[in-house]
Amino acid sequence: MRIACLVPRVLHVTPDLTLGGGQVLVTRLSCAAGRYEPVVASLFGPIEGQLVEQLKHAGVPILWHHKHRGPDLRAAVRLGATLRSSGADVVHTHRYALGYAAPFLGGRPSVHTTHTLAHAEIRRGRFLHRLAFARGTLPVGVSDEVSQSLRDLYGRDDVETVLNGVDIASLATPDVDRLAWRAAVGLPAEAVVIAVVARLDPVKNHSLLLDAFRGLPGVHLAVAGDGPERDAVTKRIARHPHRDQIHLLGNRTDVRELLHAVDIVALSSQREGIPLSILEAMAVGRAVVAPAVGGLPSVLDHGRTGLLVPPGDADTLNQAFRDLALDAKRRRALGDAARQEAIARFDVRQTVAAYERLYDTVRVSA
Repeated sequence: MRIACLVPRVLHVTPDLTLGGGQVLVTRLSCAAGRYEPVVASLFGPIEGQLVEQLKHAGVPILWHHKHRGPDLRAAVRLGATLRSSGADVVHTHRYALGYAAPFLGGRPSVHTTHTLAHAEIRRGRFLHRLAFARGTLPVGVSDEVSQSLRDLYGRDDVETVLNGVDIASLATPDVDRLAWRAAVGLPAEAVVIAVVARLDPVKNHSLLLDAFRGLPGVHLAVAGDGPERDAVTKRIARHPHRDQIHLLGNRTDVRELLHAVDIVALSSQREGIPLSILEAMAVGRAVVAPAVGGLPSVLDHGRTGLLVPPGDADTLNQAFRDLALDAKRRRALGDAARQEAIARFDVRQTVAAYERLYDTVRVSA
């Protein structure tokens, strides 16, 4: 049975709604929707969590498909039924969810966003992505580097680029002030604090970050996030010579308050698309240190809006930490320039408008 809809509808299909860059973007696109009414389909679930609460609060319907780990034909069949009954004018897939949707798209207007370099997005089932692109699904990368990786891997010349965005207005004012937030999580009031907001996953390379955090007297490190590397990160912190200066905070629902309370935001990833945590840090006006991987060189202008370091180089990362920890004036200058860059290029309203133009395009060409 087709659901009647008076305005155009977009169905976002995501593997899950756990905390991760792609899932956060799905949530933000849905909550900041413009002309298209959003519906979210998750292969896994149902679950509860921060993103689910945000979608519910915004009145966005969530459709769960009860996927099991590994290939799951039944979840694919259930998704096929959803595609037939949802009344969606456009299907927008994310990450490996395209493989589950591909057999059922059959000329439907559809867009697929790749959130990281294409060769890292999926290792099995690329033929399904090729099938979808051949049948009209429009490939989109979140940065020029990601888009080029799609062209290289799939031989496509129709790849679009839409930069990730964040809700700059909502990030402006924290609910808890800097000193109160620090006190609540055990951070010293006057210390320089470096924060990393990232899933505890091997690709984020927290071990490198911890290696780089040395010889920084009075500086503290706040690690926000959770994931499969939690035990390994916890053990590494326990053995760290400066373990009393490292704070493992777990998943946070108060990232806005965290960003306002710290001084430097860092990443040490092996690969990235355009990480939303860096865009949020820029929007709040924080000095950023990040590796020159994926889309980060297109986001950060080294020396003006942040510092880029070679990937895998703990010594250079340590030197960047040292330089910024000792120079409050430079931190402020980088943060102020980063905020202006975020306002100009990375507001989520621009992201929504860009995707809606693509939705219009694929509907006309279908």
